[in-house]
Amino acid sequence: MAATRDNVFPTRMNLTITKTRLKGAQTGHSLLKRKSEALTSRFRVILRKIEDAKLKMGKIMQNASFSLAEVAYITGDISYQVIKLTNRRVNAIEYVIIPRIENAIARINSGLDEQDREEFYRLKKVQTKKKERAANAQRELDELALLAIDDGNLHGTVGDDDQGVRNLLAEQADEDIIF
Repeated sequence: MAATRDNVFPTRMNLTITKTRLKGAQTGHSLLKRKSEALTSRFRVILRKIEDAKLKMGKIMQNASFSLAEVAYITGDISYQVIKLTNRRVNAIEYVIIPRIENAIARINSGLDEQDREEFYRLKKVQTKKKERAANAQRELDELALLAIDDGNLHGTVGDDDQGVRNLLAEQADEDIIF
């Protein structure tokens, strides 16, 4: 290494002063070197502690982050707005939609009951009319049969008019049918 020259006069006094300065510089260098090594050693210990803390914190943060993600996934990222929106939906279903559906069901049941009553009444009327017609027809047949017996005319037509009613029972004897 090239040393730079000081402009010093070559005297014994300057030699002694320069040697003292050299000794002080070497001592200072030695002290500073030890201090630097101590600080470096201490820095490395602190750095190692920080690194260990970071690793522990990293694991803790990783677990915390994972737990947070898990909670967010499970709860569906619950927030106040989500809760508020959900409560509005619950209230809408409870107080608007369900009553509308229940009223519709009641109207439908009422209409069906009314239709059933009308159908039952109609069937009763039809049945009554059929019975009346059958009774009238039987009464007419009975009257005609009585008239035919009174006239003594069991075969052929009943009555004296041109149209005459035929007595189907007296006309022919049916042969027995065997199946």
